Amino acid sequence: MRMSYQPVPSTEENLRAGHQRKERSWGPVRKDLRTGKDSTQGCPELICSWILIVLTSLLMILTFPITGWFVLKSVPKYERFVVFRLGRIIGSKGPGMILLLPFIDHWQKVDLRSKTFTIAPFEATCKDGAVIIIGAEVHYHIWNPVLSVAVVEDIDSTTVFTAQNMMIHFLLKRTLAKIQADKNKSGEQLAFLIDSVQASPEESGSEEFESDIVNPDWILSKVKAFLTEDLVKQIGACYLFTVNQKDGTQNLYYLDLSRDSGMAGYGMPEGDPDVALEVTEDTMQALFLGDLKPFSAYMSGRIRIQGDLKLAMKLEDLIKKLNR
Repeated sequence: MRMSYQPVPSTEENLRAGHQRKERSWGPVRKDLRTGKDSTQGCPELICSWILIVLTSLLMILTFPITGWFVLKSVPKYERFVVFRLGRIIGSKGPGMILLLPFIDHWQKVDLRSKTFTIAPFEATCKDGAVIIIGAEVHYHIWNPVLSVAVVEDIDSTTVFTAQNMMIHFLLKRTLAKIQADKNKSGEQLAFLIDSVQASPEESGSEEFESDIVNPDWILSKVKAFLTEDLVKQIGACYLFTVNQKDGTQNLYYLDLSRDSGMAGYGMPEGDPDVALEVTEDTMQALFLGDLKPFSAYMSGRIRIQGDLKLAMKLEDLIKKLNR
């Protein structure tokens, strides 16, 4: 990171106003999408919709197997189809073979694989008016296909804008001397801040924005900040999490605390996991927030464990560190 000093007028007030405008415009839309309720559809529209669905289904059955070439779609594991029925989102489908109604169903593919992009170096202002030149490399993946289609027009451009905006805001809260004193720690804090905002675009007014929706991606970013060699020596196991999402899909996450300084990420670990856990999104949130103990979750059936139960219970040591 190259740095140069030049006093400039602060733009903190303008940036904060921009955050507030984005927060007001995002919140209600996301809330409606998450509840899945649509109060704009009246009784006549609902009746017409069902009539069209029934007629289309009958036409599909009568003309089968010819229509089978058009209504049956194969969705790979790394993709989801966000389906619109008569212009309204009915959810995401996949992976595997899915059935779509002809004429009234339209869909959009969403790739769940991780993507990488580079933010070109740009000038940003610190709290004391110093100007530094900073750039970044950002890795991201889509955790909610429905929101990515319904709320964001261009996910790549939005991610670039959000990351760059958070970098500017982060530097506005710190002096040049503080950034220079601990570059590594500042980089980790900035990465955690961007992850938190990407996981939950509503931002609070605090210095370290807190996510009001603690989803698995937010948990993963928080876990990465606590990985150390001491933690690996203390736990010494590799975990695979199968998380059942609220939209019916499954995502894989791994936590490898068996070597080096530990690793965490999406998909399968490099080696065979010592413990495989299957949980719902709500249960994973409760576990890593400290609201639910691993043993209590296991005994109540909220978590399924394959492998060494004793190693699975060691997760409580990590959870305690996260919630100190």
